[in-house]
Order: sequence, then structure tokens, then C-alpha cells
Amino acid sequence: MRIFEIHTLHRRFRVIPFLTFLLTAGMATAAQADLFTIPSSSPQSFQEIQQVVTQAIPAYLTRAQCGGWNDTESVKGAIATVTGAPGKKGDPLGNVQSGMARRIEDGGTKDDGFQFPDTVIGKTTACKPDTPEVTVHVWCEGKKPTDRSCTKKEPSPLFKDPYACLYPGPKQPPLTEKICQEFCDWLNTDEWQYTDCRNPVPDAFDNSDPPKPTHWTCGDDPDHPQKKWVCTGQWVKNPPAENPNCRPYPNDNVKECRGQECRCPGPGCLKAPNDNLYQSFFRKYAITTSRGGIEEVPNDALKKVSAEAACYGFYDEFDPKTRRTKPEKDERCILNVKDPFDPAKLVDTQKGKGAFTMNPPPPDPLPEPRNPNFNKDTDLWYQNLGSALSFLSLPVFDGNLSDAFLTPDTAELLSSTQGGPWKPLGRDGTLRAVDDTVSNGKKDLIETGTGGGRGGGRPFTRWWQQFQTDAHRLFTPATVHLRLPAAWAFSLEPLHPVAISLEQGALDPRMQAIDVQLQATDDLPGILSTYLQQTALLPMREEPVPVVVPLGEPSEFRAYAQRWMEWKANRFFLGKFVPPQADQLIATLLSYAVQIEEVRSLRADLPGILGGIATKQKDLLTTVAQWMLTNAQQYGVFLNVARVRMELQQQWQTIAQSYAQFADGANLPWCRNDRFTTPVYSLLDPWYPGRPDLGGGLPSCERNIQSLPMLCVPSADRDFVYDLSMLRASTGSLQIPVLKPLQVRLAIPTPGPAIQDIADPQAILLPDLPPVPDIRQAFLAFAPTASVGEAGATVSTPPLVDLPQMKAALAGAQTIIDGMRQRYDAFWKSLISDDDTKRLQCMGYGQQKCVHVEMDLLERFTRIVARPAVLLREDFEAYGIPRVPLPSRSDPGNVDKRKDATCWSEDHACSDLPPERALGKDGWQTTLQRDGNARAIIDGLRRGGRRYTVQDDGTAANPPLPSTAPLPKILPHFDVPDPTDLSPPR
Repeated sequence: MRIFEIHTLHRRFRVIPFLTFLLTAGMATAAQADLFTIPSSSPQSFQEIQQVVTQAIPAYLTRAQCGGWNDTESVKGAIATVTGAPGKKGDPLGNVQSGMARRIEDGGTKDDGFQFPDTVIGKTTACKPDTPEVTVHVWCEGKKPTDRSCTKKEPSPLFKDPYACLYPGPKQPPLTEKICQEFCDWLNTDEWQYTDCRNPVPDAFDNSDPPKPTHWTCGDDPDHPQKKWVCTGQWVKNPPAENPNCRPYPNDNVKECRGQECRCPGPGCLKAPNDNLYQSFFRKYAITTSRGGIEEVPNDALKKVSAEAACYGFYDEFDPKTRRTKPEKDERCILNVKDPFDPAKLVDTQKGKGAFTMNPPPPDPLPEPRNPNFNKDTDLWYQNLGSALSFLSLPVFDGNLSDAFLTPDTAELLSSTQGGPWKPLGRDGTLRAVDDTVSNGKKDLIETGTGGGRGGGRPFTRWWQQFQTDAHRLFTPATVHLRLPAAWAFSLEPLHPVAISLEQGALDPRMQAIDVQLQATDDLPGILSTYLQQTALLPMREEPVPVVVPLGEPSEFRAYAQRWMEWKANRFFLGKFVPPQADQLIATLLSYAVQIEEVRSLRADLPGILGGIATKQKDLLTTVAQWMLTNAQQYGVFLNVARVRMELQQQWQTIAQSYAQFADGANLPWCRNDRFTTPVYSLLDPWYPGRPDLGGGLPSCERNIQSLPMLCVPSADRDFVYDLSMLRASTGSLQIPVLKPLQVRLAIPTPGPAIQDIADPQAILLPDLPPVPDIRQAFLAFAPTASVGEAGATVSTPPLVDLPQMKAALAGAQTIIDGMRQRYDAFWKSLISDDDTKRLQCMGYGQQKCVHVEMDLLERFTRIVARPAVLLREDFEAYGIPRVPLPSRSDPGNVDKRKDATCWSEDHACSDLPPERALGKDGWQTTLQRDGNARAIIDGLRRGGRRYTVQDDGTAANPPLPSTAPLPKILPHFDVPDPTDLSPPR
């Protein structure tokens, strides 16, 4: 799901995912505002969604001061025509898909498209900078008047470029037109003249007829020697005091220039008599702009603008696209917009917004809709949008969202197949941001790497998209996929993160594995190990075996036996007869004591039985533990790598914030739309690497080269996958017989006096208690055996990251973004009217407001007066080149196919998912090897213990148990209760 942003003058909102365009820099506004916040609580009905989409968001947009669109109005005429400024014009719609104008690079004096205005006025000089002395040719004494072979050294005005006007002195800035006039007057003083003989006359002749002169002498007035200009070699024709404007005569040291004369060095150069060129050192341009308005912005103050520009220093004609500009050398112009240029007031004049209704997205070559006969009033699922998503049909559900949740088996969610690191995995259309790296070529820079033109290719924008995508991959917490058996075969226990208990029932062939995505935390291997081991443990169920035990302590029954033994001894002493029933009673009482002790002892065997079961499962648990240990070690490496990557996140957040400050502030002082203006290549310097031309700066993973930096996230980076979809637990449970003592208070006969005979000896007999069953032996008769298969596949070690490279890349990106922000910020601030701009005074090249490059003043003014922010018809045609599949980079046979490919995996519009290594499905199955005797053995134990107390027909046993409680109260204790789970708590 993509989150798009629309920026407005005082409002900004985020829509998920109702808009299909990305409105980026150059189409919005200056002032940042609070984001519109969609309610965070989950909607309970479609009416809640409708209220946000159709009411809350439109109401928010209504308060916006600019933005929106008018897709019926053309951009033609809305791009300014600029006159009076040097530079190259552009064809606004010559390359629509790039979102920028096509720069016209033919025509003009040099047939390179460069335009130089005839309205410019300036000053030129034939004097050469950095030249304190020159050699001049003068008349040779005695020689012919035409003989000027003699030379002499003469002082020349010493000044330096670029601050020529600040000499003599040199003076300190500012540079002004007045100071340049003073410089002109200084160069045209008699200080920079030298004497020469203008009128040699003969003073000696030969004897020929007529006589020929053999020697000449100067005939000039000695009191008024003739002068020449040092820099031009031209005779001085008038006194300097009569030459205040440097132009009465054509060959002074300095003179004014107009039009092409100021284009020197260049096609307009004029030569002095000594062949020195008159080079321009000051130029003043009168600039006007005009463009059509937009009906939504009736008070557009930038439709007509007049301004003047003053450029200081020797004229230097070059193409900023192919030569890197240097502030201290090339930023030599200052602008003065005639109407006071106040961005705070421009904000109000550029207000206005078009429609905010939902318009169809720009076309994109998507597959044919899967269901062309879709009927929104009757069909449940809409599968056509994006050729990948499905949405609920509002008319069908009538606003009842719960119906959809109750019928999940009718839903279809289709997505494109995810592929390798170089395969495009998504298609999208985006309105493109302004990018001054666009040129007129047909090939793409990233594709060819040759540095040629790129047509719609935009290296900086594409690099930033790729950098953001890589940062997202770098700083997105790892996802661990735990693939388990189907959700309806297992139920999640609420008090355990992962533990799953099996529900009874046969396996359903329709079951498919579910994918549970977990956050990659340090304790995840422990949680998973606990889950696996608990799942592998055999479920154990208690099977109670009731055993009748006399109520009392063993010592109590031994005391009864002792009393009878004393009675018996006294009878022998008295010579009385002892009935044999007395001996039987004594033996029975002693057996009762032993029975009680045996029951207690056997009940204590239960932990031993459970321990035996654990021993049987030892191999299984050990295998699981070893498998988990191996994976945990790999997982630890994975976490360490992720932790190192996350340490860089704060640095990335600063970079992203810097870019946002550029997009919403430095480059948007008011509502404006830069689209279809001509690229201003000098604004790329000095922050854009890879200059002087636009062919450098290819994104690179190397740290010590001048290029656009890359984060270089390993292409093998992948999520962790634990595929346990073949895991099966036992479908039954292990039955453990457990003694349940039934304590019965017995009526124990006691002896009378030894002298007294027992009236009925049979009455003192007690029945034998049922034998205590040996539950350990009984359990071993049917206990299962455990077998262990091979261990599962081990997750591969994740790729390590080059931390120094990533730090260097982030630092490089920060430098680039900060440099770009500072550059554009200085550009817009330089237009604010103040004393410097009104007087055209430059405080030094690249200083304060003297930051403009002369060679693209035309492009700069086209950008300055850009149209308001309403999107027009062609804006929706500039969504970029249609995405086409991209063959593998490693296949040289695909070069021809690759030249038209545009959807690179680096492009944020080609969204991808981290690849996964799909290993074989793993899991263990715990099975019970049953022989069918468990139930019979346990039932036999229960019957054997019960028949000593009650017969199968419910009557008392014979002889009956002498219980003090009646039989009906004892019978319920022989009922078999529900089994009790003896498995360890999970």
C-alpha cells in the first residue's frame, strides 16, 4: 500500500490509498501545515469510510489556498516568454513525459540555441587584465613614417578579473554600475596614454632628381606631443575630460557596448587598431516576461514581470550543462525585479485552486481487466482496480462490513508473482517532480552509462527514489515468517505467543499452510523452541483407577492387631481356647496397614512414570533442540546485522527531513508549478556530483569516487522463514493409569476380656482388600515407543552489510540534499527586494544576492515566474514513460530489449518485497504405536478393585466390606471421571 501526499499552502493531507498520483515538488506550496489525520480506529462500517472520504477530506481541501487541477485547460501559454535575458529557450511541450521543457539547442549565432539580447548595454575594454606593462610599437627616429618597428615599454592599467571594476586600489565591494563607470573613466585618463610621432617629416635628402628623403624627424608641435591609447594603439582624438561616457570615439581604452558588441569574447567582438579585442566587463539587461494566466488564479501577479540584471566581470560564454559553475567565478549577476519582489505578498496573489474531485488516473499499460462484466450493484468483489486488488461492493453489503468478515471464503486477493532483485514487481504512474538533470537525449543515463542525453530519464529523481527504497529496505525491521499448518486445524492459545494445540479431528486435504509474520526479536528462537518442544511432547491423559483403602493410618490398624494378639496371649495364659478366626483377623488387620502403605508408595511412582515418558521422548526433543540451536546461531547473526543497520536510522531521518524542508520550503516560496519550464543546469552546482556534464555521477557503491551515493543493501537480503507447515502432533493421547484411593471407614471388632469367650467367632472376620495393582508394570505393557527422523533444513546465514560504505553513502546523501536545499534557498532569497537589488550592487561573486549565472538568466526567469500550482491537462500526460519489463542485467543478450525498459527495481514505483529462500517443508510428527491393550488393561484394573466392594449387579460383595457408610454412598466413588491432562503447562 502506498501513502501519497498532496501539499497545499496551509494544509497537507495523506490519503490511503484513494489517490493514484504522487504530487511532488514544484506543484504545491510553500508553507507547511498540519497533516490531515485519518481516524486511527478501525472502521465499523462503510459509512464511516464514506464520511472521511466524501466529507472530511473534501472539507479539508476546501480550506486549501491553492492546488487541485483543471484537466480541460492546456498548459500552452502558461509558460512564460522571456525577452532581454541571455540563455536558451525551451519548447514547453517538446518532451512532455519528462515533465520538463525540451531545451532548444539549435539556431542563434553559433547554432547552439543560445540567445543574446540586442537590448543589453554595457562597457568593454581593450585593456588586458593582470598586465602592468605592455610593449608598444612607435615610430623610429629617422625612419620612414610607416616604419613602426621600434618598441618601448609603457605602463598598463593593472586590474584583475573577476573584480575589474574595483580597480584602482583595489577597492572593496560592492560592485555597482557607478563604480564600473568610474573604472571606465580611470582607464580613459591620460595616465594610460603614451607619446608617438604622428607627423614625421623629412630633414635630409639624397642627390637624386627629384631628391628622395633619407632621414625623417618628428614634425609634431613640441609643446603638444601626440598621444595614443595604451590599450588600443589608437591616436587620442579628444581630451579625456570630454569623454565621460567612454563612447564618443570608437577606439578609446574603454567604451560602451550595445547588443552583440557586449558579447565578447564571442561572436560580437570588436577589434582595436592593435588587434586587441574589446571585452565586456559589465552588462546590464532589461528583462520582461509574460505568460497567460489560469482562470482559477485571477490575481496572478507574475503574468507580467519586468526586471533588470547587472552582470560584472569579463563576459564568459559557456553552456552550464557541460561545464560546472563555480560561485566565486560564475555567480556574478544580481537581479532587480521592478515591482518590489515580496514573497509574503506573492503568496496571496498566487492563491487559487482547481478541482479536487476524483479524476481517472493516467493510463498505464496494465493487463486487461479480469472481469469486464463487473456489475457494481450485484457483484461482491471488485477485481479490476490495479489488476491486483479486490474491494468490497458497497451496494451489495449495504454498509454491513461484518457480512464480509463472516464469509472470508468468497474473497479473492490476487497479487503479482514476486521475483528476483532485478525483476520489476509493480507498475505505477507518477506525476514527476521538477528535475534539472533532464536533457534532450533519447537514451537513459542509468541504462547506457555513457553520459549522453536522457530524454525522459531524470538521474537525480531516480536516484532519490532508489535511495528512499534502499533506505526502506535497510531500516524495515526484519520479518520472520513462521509457516504453520492451517488455521482451522490449530487454535492459538491467548496466553502464549506461538503455542498451538491440536484440535481433534481427521486431517482435511483442503488445509493449506498459514503464514504468521512475527517481529524479529531477540527471544524469538526461544519462543519457537518452546513451541516445537511442547508440540512434540506426547499429550498425556490421566486414567483414574479407584482403589478401596481403609481410612486411617497404618499404625492404627497395627494397634488393633496388637490388641488381638494380647487377647490371644492372655487366653493361652488362662488355658482358654483361641478360635482360628482370631489369627485370620490379626493377619487381615496387618494387611490393611500394608495396603495403605503400598497405595501411598505406588502413587509416588507417578513422577517416575512421567519421567520414563520423557526419557522415551529424549531423542525427539534433543533433535528439535539441536535444530533450533543451529538456527538460533544463524538468527543471532541476522539480528546483529539488523541491529547494526538500525544504528544508522537517525542519520537517515535527518536526510529525509532535509529533503522535506527543501520540497516544502526552499523550493516553494509560494503556490507555483515548475513543470514544463526549461532546466536550469547551473542550479545543480556545486552540490550535484559527477559534473561538469550530466553524464557523471552515476550511482555507485564505491566510496572514493564522485558519484551519487547508494546504500547498496545486499541483493541477497531476505526474510527469515521457518516452514513448519508439515508439523503434525499426535491425534490421540497417552493414557496414564493413576491410583485414586477410596478411603472407607471400617467397623473394626475389638476383643473383650480374655476370660470371656467369643460367642460367634465368624463375626469377627474382615474381608480381604482388593490387591493394589502395579500401575507401572501395567503402563509398560502398552507404553508407546519413540522414533526420530532427520533434522530439518537450516536457515542460511544472512548477508553482511558494508557498514562503512553505508555510513559514507548516508553522509554523501546528506551533503547532496543540504547543498541542493541551500542552493535553491539562496536562489529564491536573492529575489527579495532591498537596497542591494535596487542599486544592483554585488557584494562579491557568489555572495549574498549576487548568486546568478549569466548564461542561463533566460531559464532562471522562466522558472521565477512559473505558473500557479493548479495542475493542467498536460500535467496528467507527464506521468512518465510506461513501465515495461526489464530483462536481467547479467544477460548480455538482452541489451536490445533493455534499451526501452524503464521499470527498474531501484525505482520506488517498482515496489518489491524482500526475496525469501523457500526451503523444503519441515516438521516432526508424534505418533502413538498402539497395540489396543491400553483400554482393556485399565478397565481390568478398575474391575479387579471394584469387585471386592460391589458386585457387577450393584449388590455388596460377599463377604461385605464392614464400612460404617452404607453401600449407596460408596458406589458413586467408583464412577470413572473425565481424563485429566498431565502434559506440562504451555
